[in-house]
Amino acid sequence: MFSTFLPDPIHRTVTMQRDVHKIIISASEPQEFVPYGREYTSCHPDGFSPPSPTRTLDGTSMREHGVPIKSFSEVSMADTPKKESWSLQAGGEGEVCDEELYTRGNTVVWSRGGQSATRMVIRSFTVPSPVQEALWCRFEFSRKEANKPVKKSDKKVMSGIAVVETSCVNIYTKEGEEYIAPLQFQAQHTWSTKYGLLFERSISEAEITSPKRGSEALPKLFSMCHPLDELCPVVCKYGGPLGVGKLSYVNDPMQHVVFTSADPSLVMTYDTVLGVHSVWTLRTARNEEVAGLSSTHYGDTSTIPSMPSSHHVTTPLAGLSSSTQSRLSLSQSPSLSPAYRTYSRPSTPGLSSRSHSPAVLSHMATLSRCQSPAPNNSSSSKSLSYSISSPWVSRSPANMARTPASSCSFASPGRTFESYLEMPTPLTPEVCMDHVWTETMTAKRDGVQGQASKAFLMSDVCGQKFLCYLIGKKHELRCVKFEPSNDNRQLIFGAITKISARDAIALQSLNMMIVLDLHGSVVLYTGISKVGKVYLASLSSSHGLSLSTSLPRAGTPLDSPVPGTSSRAPSAMNIHEEVVLLSPVPELGNSSKLQGSTFSDDFSFHTGIHINHVRDPVANRFTLELNNGKLCSTSIPEMATSPLVKACLAALRTQLPKDIAVQLFVKWYTTHNAPGSPSQSEWSLFVSCLLSMMGYNTGRLSLTNPNLRSELNSSMSPVIAAKKARSSEQGSNEDWDYLLSSTYHHSLSPRVRDALTLKTEGPLCIRDDVEMQEPATPVLDPSDSLFPHMPLVLSALHLVYEDQKLHGLSHPELEQIAAMLCQLASDLCLDAYMDHYRRDFPCVGIYAVAPSNISQSAKEQLQFSSSFPNKPPSILHWLYQCMLGRPVEPFPHVAGVCDKTKNVIMLYSLYFQPLMKEEARGFREEGLFIKRLSAAGHRDGGPRHKGVSLDFKQNYRLGERVVLHMTEIGMTAEDLEMLPFGVSLPLRVAIHECRCSMPTDFPAAAYKLIGSQQSLGMQLKSKGKGLVKTTPEENLFTATEDDDGMDTLDQELLKLRFPDDLRVQEVRKLLQSSKPATVHVVQKPEVSDHDYLEEQEMKLLSVCQRTMALPVGRGMFTLCTYHPVLTEPLPIPKLNLTGKAPAPRTTTIELSRIEVPTNMNMWPSFHNGVAAGLKVAPESSKIESSWIVYNKPKSADLTNEHAGFLMALGLNGYLSNLNTLNLHDYLNRGHELTSVGVLLGVAAAKRGTMDAATTRMLSIHVPALLIPTTTELDIAHNVQVAAVMGVGLVYQGTGHRHMAEVLLQEIGRPPGPEMENCTDRESYSLAAGLALGMVTFGLGGESGGLADLNMADQLYHFMVGGHKKPLMGPQKDKFKSPSYSIKEGDQVNIDVTASGATIALGMMFFRTNNQSVAQWLSPPDTQFLLEFVRPDFLMLRVIAKGLVMWDSIQPTKEWIWGNIPKIVEQFAFKQKKEEVQAQATALGIDYQTVSQAKANIVAGACLVLGLRFAGTANQEAYQTLFSFANDVILLTRKQSLVEQAGRHIVEACLVVIVVSLSLVMAGTGDLGVLRICRHLHHRMLPEITYGMHMAVHSALGLLFLGGGRYSLNTSPESIAVLLCALFPKYPAHSNDNRYHLQALRHLYVLAAEPRLLLPRDVDTNKACYTKLQLIFKETQWHKECSVETMAPSILPEISRLRQISILGPRYWPITIDTQKNADMLRELLKNGGVVYVKQRAGHMSFSDDPKGFRSLLAQSSIGGESRHHSVTAEEVKSFSSDPNVEAFADYFCTVKTDTEKEQEKLSCVASLLYECITQEKPDLVPTHLAAMQVVDSLQVCPSSLQLAQVKLLLAFHKAAQQQGQDRGRPLLSDEFLLSLRSKIDSCLDQWLKRSGHAVGRYIREGVIAPDDGLLSCFLVFYSIPPHHQLVQSGISMATDGSLSIPELVLRLKELSLPTSSLIKMLSALSLSHPTETPSNR
Repeated sequence: MFSTFLPDPIHRTVTMQRDVHKIIISASEPQEFVPYGREYTSCHPDGFSPPSPTRTLDGTSMREHGVPIKSFSEVSMADTPKKESWSLQAGGEGEVCDEELYTRGNTVVWSRGGQSATRMVIRSFTVPSPVQEALWCRFEFSRKEANKPVKKSDKKVMSGIAVVETSCVNIYTKEGEEYIAPLQFQAQHTWSTKYGLLFERSISEAEITSPKRGSEALPKLFSMCHPLDELCPVVCKYGGPLGVGKLSYVNDPMQHVVFTSADPSLVMTYDTVLGVHSVWTLRTARNEEVAGLSSTHYGDTSTIPSMPSSHHVTTPLAGLSSSTQSRLSLSQSPSLSPAYRTYSRPSTPGLSSRSHSPAVLSHMATLSRCQSPAPNNSSSSKSLSYSISSPWVSRSPANMARTPASSCSFASPGRTFESYLEMPTPLTPEVCMDHVWTETMTAKRDGVQGQASKAFLMSDVCGQKFLCYLIGKKHELRCVKFEPSNDNRQLIFGAITKISARDAIALQSLNMMIVLDLHGSVVLYTGISKVGKVYLASLSSSHGLSLSTSLPRAGTPLDSPVPGTSSRAPSAMNIHEEVVLLSPVPELGNSSKLQGSTFSDDFSFHTGIHINHVRDPVANRFTLELNNGKLCSTSIPEMATSPLVKACLAALRTQLPKDIAVQLFVKWYTTHNAPGSPSQSEWSLFVSCLLSMMGYNTGRLSLTNPNLRSELNSSMSPVIAAKKARSSEQGSNEDWDYLLSSTYHHSLSPRVRDALTLKTEGPLCIRDDVEMQEPATPVLDPSDSLFPHMPLVLSALHLVYEDQKLHGLSHPELEQIAAMLCQLASDLCLDAYMDHYRRDFPCVGIYAVAPSNISQSAKEQLQFSSSFPNKPPSILHWLYQCMLGRPVEPFPHVAGVCDKTKNVIMLYSLYFQPLMKEEARGFREEGLFIKRLSAAGHRDGGPRHKGVSLDFKQNYRLGERVVLHMTEIGMTAEDLEMLPFGVSLPLRVAIHECRCSMPTDFPAAAYKLIGSQQSLGMQLKSKGKGLVKTTPEENLFTATEDDDGMDTLDQELLKLRFPDDLRVQEVRKLLQSSKPATVHVVQKPEVSDHDYLEEQEMKLLSVCQRTMALPVGRGMFTLCTYHPVLTEPLPIPKLNLTGKAPAPRTTTIELSRIEVPTNMNMWPSFHNGVAAGLKVAPESSKIESSWIVYNKPKSADLTNEHAGFLMALGLNGYLSNLNTLNLHDYLNRGHELTSVGVLLGVAAAKRGTMDAATTRMLSIHVPALLIPTTTELDIAHNVQVAAVMGVGLVYQGTGHRHMAEVLLQEIGRPPGPEMENCTDRESYSLAAGLALGMVTFGLGGESGGLADLNMADQLYHFMVGGHKKPLMGPQKDKFKSPSYSIKEGDQVNIDVTASGATIALGMMFFRTNNQSVAQWLSPPDTQFLLEFVRPDFLMLRVIAKGLVMWDSIQPTKEWIWGNIPKIVEQFAFKQKKEEVQAQATALGIDYQTVSQAKANIVAGACLVLGLRFAGTANQEAYQTLFSFANDVILLTRKQSLVEQAGRHIVEACLVVIVVSLSLVMAGTGDLGVLRICRHLHHRMLPEITYGMHMAVHSALGLLFLGGGRYSLNTSPESIAVLLCALFPKYPAHSNDNRYHLQALRHLYVLAAEPRLLLPRDVDTNKACYTKLQLIFKETQWHKECSVETMAPSILPEISRLRQISILGPRYWPITIDTQKNADMLRELLKNGGVVYVKQRAGHMSFSDDPKGFRSLLAQSSIGGESRHHSVTAEEVKSFSSDPNVEAFADYFCTVKTDTEKEQEKLSCVASLLYECITQEKPDLVPTHLAAMQVVDSLQVCPSSLQLAQVKLLLAFHKAAQQQGQDRGRPLLSDEFLLSLRSKIDSCLDQWLKRSGHAVGRYIREGVIAPDDGLLSCFLVFYSIPPHHQLVQSGISMATDGSLSIPELVLRLKELSLPTSSLIKMLSALSLSHPTETPSNR
């Protein structure tokens, strides 16, 4: 058995440290390994098997007959790839699985799986040609914008695999993208780097041996930084310091890449001539380096020789395709390249400079990385074609990017010099290699045999990095250490260490290395330090090894006494039956013995099978490759499994010197993982190992020897030998030592001594003869390596101990580490530390009672660093002091180990420590509160966060700052639960503060931490969430009815907004046009049936005029309410122009007997298509060109509906996605309305951009923008109008001079030539005026480029008339030929030009308040002047004047009356009044003129008032306009008054006023405006035209814009488009476009914006009501004010608001600051306006409980406080549906106990549960229970650490009261905290009366009895100073009871103790001397 080899227990186990060469490590049992890809490909079909011609007639393969089946062009000169290969890598971060990449033939299998047999195939690939290589790759790139630096956040990483074939490389990413990149050369090897792929070009023998004389060497290394990039040559720099050196291309054919790595970015090369390896850092090439290469190579173009033809290409280029040769083999003049390629070997880099002549390279076009990879649907297609902008490349199809040509003649001998001026620029290098190291060159060069066969990076256990490379021919592993320089700009490499090895791999997760030595043994290294040999169990039985069964001789590792854990089965414990592949390991301290083992030290096995290689390292697993071809997988144990041991090791690694730390790790690892170790806790093993390395004889320590501790029943220590069997049963002195050292003796002896009144001998009752007896062996040997660093060990582990206090579940581990630390502190005579540990755990005092085991002479060897704290740092005391606002010292911190300590400290400093003056800049230095610790020689590898950034937290409250920092450091709710309850309370309070007042600009992680989903940021991730498509059951109409185009409305929203009436249903009835209209005509007796039918059809015709006007209003109503399905066409509702007779006839009526206008429904159909297209919501889905074309009519002809659909998509911004070919196809069809829709749609999508492509498209349709010699095109008039309007949209607000000049001339464009431009000239002139107004909107003619045009004068001339001015510009010759149809003469025709000029003048001077222009636009004030102005022009003048005097518009009747001249006001509509007739006759008043003038002036003033207050719902403006609308309606009922102006004029003005009223109330759904619109809808008078119906229903649509979600914006751009859309000149019939193009009526979309705020319950996801408070900014009209309303509602414009708040108490409040969150709020509104709200417990929604009387809190408060103490489970469950809360309530609120005390406790818990649930703080239930449990357990199981948490609770409550901050209701009630304090005081006071002498004894002697837990609680809770501080203050000497409180205060002044502590100390001192009383004193 293995135990027979264990040594005698009396021997020191430290001898094992001196016999490291005998150490073995147990590995897991090897398992047979088969690559998963091998099994998978066995049943995988070969997709590219050769066709039948590859077989002979007899069925045998041609390959069997030796017949070649490949052409010679397909034969590669490179080495034939292996039959199969595979590689493994670890899975992603946090994953325990691994990934396998398997290659065989043409197939690649990419799979993933864990250690179990379960695996899955990620992807499998079969390519046409054999796979040369398959490797994992990553591409790191950035989307660089012009003139903008690249940020780290802009960089993106794309990872996947690369499959290399002979002629191309296939890249497959993890996201599923596929790329194919052709290779212009044959790649010898491919390497993965940080920046992509590195290709090593295959060099032919001829290129090396016989290069062409005078030719330049081609580059050998090429890089690919993105799959869509061209291959670029790699440049290298060497020879100079600090990056200054020679730069050249990598073109040496003797340099071969051996190894690459991504982190750090390294490339290792080998020179086959010099026989040396070199290391280079790989980075991106700098711009100056690229420019330097270009200027060097092409700086002289004076002599460029003629290039040879393609057949002159010589053998050096034979490996490349012809096109590539022509691009890479551009020879140079000798003057440009003095160094010819002769291959004379220069010296290596680093030894002397090597002459590298850069090759002259051509530029390959770089494709944009923004292109999407083309899917590889056809496996046979391996070339991608891309359009390239380079003119040189475009001339040569053979040189198309990524398509290698078969042959290409670059140049002929007769090419001229000019032809070479077109030569391309050189290839731009993307990466550069900086030389950093070259190994020393030896006299004997190995040539190719010296090249490394394998290389890898590894780190040792201390983080030291090594580059290891294996020289296979020499069986030598070379390791070179490297580290970054102090400035991190370069790497510094050290000397080479050589290890004899046949193979090696790195286990990165263990920071170790597996080495296969020369004898076939597997040896473990960490860095260059040997750890031990690996014990491989069951290898022979599993894999047929035939080894000799004779045991090794003495001295073999089998006599190693080091035990450890083993993963083997018990049956494998017999060493006689196992194979042990071991070899001796030299001592760690002697580097000369590193390779000192000889063959005689190893076993002499006679094996038939041995290990050939080790491979496939993944985590701690690797694969053994046996010489019989079999594979077996095994694993090496982890360094540690216990979190506490891991933390201790990490702390020691950073604090100890590196060489000592390595020894410690090696010793621990071998101890922990030795074969045959007994079952013992990992911590006990670690303690024994650590103490033994410090020189302790662990067999004589009660801490580690189980025979000296009765309470530990575990086995012996791993470094303690088993005792021999005692020869006799008689006792010995050691038995007495054991008894006197036992815990039982120490716990019982004081009681026995007190009972027997024995005299106390001292701290320990030890017999004198035992105490003076010299031990057989010393307890501590100071000669051990770790002994001098014992203080460092103590300080490091102490910080781990303090950090563990912040882990709520680590209390048992704390006691274990405290025991060891107390032992160390006792031996180091550190009383403060001993007192600290005994206060936490009194029982550990048994290890500190004996005298120090360190002699005085040995103490001189101890190394106390300057940073060693004399007082033990206490994290709980630090937090307590910080919480009270007292000054605190920086807390020691070990980076990467005690991060929880650092995080908590920085959070507390943010919360409790006020900002200092120097921190006003917004940055808190970490050094104020954290002191980083690191040992000498260690680099601080922790993250270099210098402090906590507060720059974005300045405007936040304390709690919000804390929560934001918690988010920054990655703290989650689970992490918060792991903190002790006292430490976590302030953080919970901060979270609760944020929850009560929800910030709106927190990151998503912060909202998750808060536990709320009320995040504005969350809305942006789920776009369109607020737009809910209703189900058929929710529709107002049944599914059997025809689609009316309004079934996409959000019924849930509309029911909330308008719950009390059926206005929405009424609007749908008024706007529906898909059903036949009911025609009510009563047949009179004298009317025949034929006449009756004609009468019905005449009635139907008037109804159809209204029906055809409905789509414009319906488009407004359904704006952006539909998310289309991309696989379905957009449904367009039917425009039904038929009727039906009323019941009971219900016969269909059609327009068949009367005459109707031709194409009467042409434009209505267009509007119907626009209305359907406007339903598409913005960014609802990715609308692409394919979907737009998919909606094209199936017939060959285009339809009017589709034309409107195209315009609607343009208004929504989607038409810009239509590709150019489809756009050309639409315009080329010649369909008039389609052209109108496309031109206006594209222009709207490009509004204000001055897009050149759109300008060219529009210019084709505007003759004035074409040159005079352009071929005249037959363009329809309406198309020209649309194009002119499109120019205004594209150049809106730009003030473009040329466009403004052209548009100005187009306003007065004369008729002609000949028959052109003779019809509907008014609409063209108006469009030119509107476009001019858009281009110059608000510029006032003062723009620098327009001042000399005198545009205002010319517009005034067009407005008032006069002589025509001569035409100017290129079009003047065109109009020399007069019009054959119109004779205008030499006067300006103001009937044509006045409308456009008037509006253009007002738009140009918008908001300039120019009095002169306003005077031009004022209505005439005399009868004579009124005769010269058309009444409708007066309306336009008033509108234009209002635009100019925009700021003076008042929402009052007085302002409207102020626009009416006195003569008009005096006589208008007063013809029948006698009192004015005489005066009117004297003045010659025309009543019709003044009446028409008044109607138009009032209408114009109302319209400009509506524009001024559009979308504001201003009540004063609403009342004013509503009053005028009612007045005009009443006027229409008085025939006598109406006749004075004409009914048509009055009706036209009435609809303008109604539209103005709807502008103000847009989106509100106002009932008063709806009644007016419904009244006007039902009027069917002959004077009511199609245009009037359009205006009325437009007003109806504006009232419910976007289904109640949208409103109108009043920005200048919006006002301009509203003027175009609502121009007050409506068409007379459906095809009327004389004055205004009907398509422009839809431009209102550009002024619409979503402004609905919709609260949605986060739990039910249902829309709900909430109280909303809006705070308006202060303006010139009003001061800052607030308005309360109910949401959902339409918000005012964001620019007018300062703050939006959702108020309680039913929902958690949310406040949105519009100044900070304006963009986020706009994005929120754009995506549905949904704001998630959280309903508070006990409250009901407003829908269920409008008055709040039914809330649970209201009901519970009726019962008074008595209900608070009789809580039932049902009451608790009614407030919360959390299953944990319900289960908790079922237990504590229903269970009945027998004892009254237990029942009272249950009632108390139930009461606390009810309080927490009703006050929305259920996370505080564990805090309450924990605090109660600590207090209740004081008598039974006192714990000072737990009591310290209660102390923190009380301190936080006190701090909150002292700061006086309004934190609302505290999370822990005052009553609860006071009850805790009272119980603690009562318990400790009772104990003090009983055991007051214990306190006095502590004050005098510093003694804490091991069983006196209440004493430690007393000391901690009342902040009694430690004993050493009492000694310094003299308190310990004054224990006679004579001290008073003033004396205590005076002596302990520096400690700043609270008064309560002083009183308790005084009471304790008095109780310790009962003879003294206050009266005696």
